Amino acid sequence: MIGVPARALRASDALSAGVILASLVSPPFARAVSLPEVALRELDWPPADLYLPAAARSPGIVLVLGALREGRRYELLAKVARTIAGCGFAVLVPELGRLRELVLGDDAVEDLVAAVESLPHQAGVSGGPVGLIGFSLGGSLALVAAADRRLQGRVACVAAVGAYCRLADMVTAAMSGSLAGPSAYAVVASLAATLPEADRTVVQDAIGASPDSPVEALSRIPTDSVGAQARIVLSAFGDRNAASLIEGVDGLRAVMDGLSPEAALARIDAPIWVLHDERDRFVPIAQLDAMRMAAEGRRDFRSFKLRLLEHTEPVPPVLNPVRLVGDYLPGLVNLYRFAHGPVQAVRRAVGRSSPG
Repeated sequence: MIGVPARALRASDALSAGVILASLVSPPFARAVSLPEVALRELDWPPADLYLPAAARSPGIVLVLGALREGRRYELLAKVARTIAGCGFAVLVPELGRLRELVLGDDAVEDLVAAVESLPHQAGVSGGPVGLIGFSLGGSLALVAAADRRLQGRVACVAAVGAYCRLADMVTAAMSGSLAGPSAYAVVASLAATLPEADRTVVQDAIGASPDSPVEALSRIPTDSVGAQARIVLSAFGDRNAASLIEGVDGLRAVMDGLSPEAALARIDAPIWVLHDERDRFVPIAQLDAMRMAAEGRRDFRSFKLRLLEHTEPVPPVLNPVRLVGDYLPGLVNLYRFAHGPVQAVRRAVGRSSPG
């Protein structure tokens, strides 16, 4: 087994990015290489896992998971956290709001802000700005939280994989049937959470019985079994009219705007990296184009397209020369660039904030 010296990983952003990338896309590499030892500490609030390298004080990174029933112990997420920590970072993986129930709400943003504020005060963590790296809905939450005035000057960078830009577009995509099941479920479950309690229970029971086809489940709910607000939801999905839904449900417009990175991008005072797979079935690639438009004029915004991921997870290469050269190799280059940028940004930000 090949051991990678901790000192080399801390000294070289390029090497760290390469190790992170290789561990994701090459299981044989991950088994053949031994990274420096990492300790795992559980935190009570926000509920989180903190991965710590052996160094006395390490720069901080928060990994922001999306709507995932397995939560912070999802195997690939834990692997990513441990690998990044092995490169010399203190990595926090918090549970946010009701994301384990596939419900997106303001509570997830509040929990993320609290996690970012708390990380520099943990033992073994440098006191400077921290990096945010988010996946799927977590990428969108990272962008929204980074714009919060409470975190001004506390964020070194934001990196998002497979994130949406406009939540209203996700509702439209769910209505059209173009979203893969889990994403459609998260959209409908999140809408249900905004309804009065009795109606919320009816909708949640219906989609819970048909988790793979939540939009179809809505069509089977009798309109006379719910109140006025839920009837607006049922009617809008039946007519595929996102505008009538967003304007008709009390307070929904403000909630959706507040959870959409589109308006937040201009307020983020840190560099941003976003990455999206062109074939993404969970968050359409058009959301990357929307991000680019919303960030127009920012010199510290970088975006990458590739054909290498199943939403946020690498897929094995197709043993076809055309696909290898046309998709896989360029995808690896973009993944490396995406990994290198935040690693470098966090170390630089912490270096600038250190006394002397």
